[in-house]
Amino acid sequence: MRDVMAFSSSNGYLRTINDAGLVWGYADTSSQLGRLFIRDPNDGLVVSSKLPPDTYSLYDLNNHSCFLTMHRFKRTERRYAVLWHRQTGFAKLWCPEGYISEPAMINDANQVVGWEDIEPRPLKLLGRTFFRNRRLKRQLILWDPRYGRIILNGQIPWGMRKHFTVRDLNNAGVILGLAVKGEKSSHAVLLEPIPEKWDD
Repeated sequence: MRDVMAFSSSNGYLRTINDAGLVWGYADTSSQLGRLFIRDPNDGLVVSSKLPPDTYSLYDLNNHSCFLTMHRFKRTERRYAVLWHRQTGFAKLWCPEGYISEPAMINDANQVVGWEDIEPRPLKLLGRTFFRNRRLKRQLILWDPRYGRIILNGQIPWGMRKHFTVRDLNNAGVILGLAVKGEKSSHAVLLEPIPEKWDD
């Protein structure tokens, strides 16, 4: 047994590990609560001060050591879902309409699945601000390197969409989910890709 965090504090948790032994997680230090860190089996501990600035929480990690994260680019001030690799830097995926909520996952084919949470947009009329829809809009997104961003809401029955949870994503692009309808009805489901229909 080896101590992965090697911080003075005993409070912390790990999020994931890939086949190369790369680990990321959060730990409390004497100066910061929930400090982001990466542990590389070759380079040792890399703490948040050495990670790229303007990067939001890391969401997931694949076996190519690519991290799925959000990043704000200073030139445009726009936030993008990106892949980040310590040696090659950023690769833009798409510009979300809102925020990506956890869990968001990436597989070894660099496909991504996750929810976009979109704040209601205000409508201004005669100097007053109104909201067309006060509810948070949620879109289940699959991003594919070839086909780009695909909205999957239409593939989930309407009554189950609000409480649909992504559990896992395999390297064939199959999504394992938990669909809840009502208070007592839950279903384990698979969303299986049919790429030849994605151009429709």
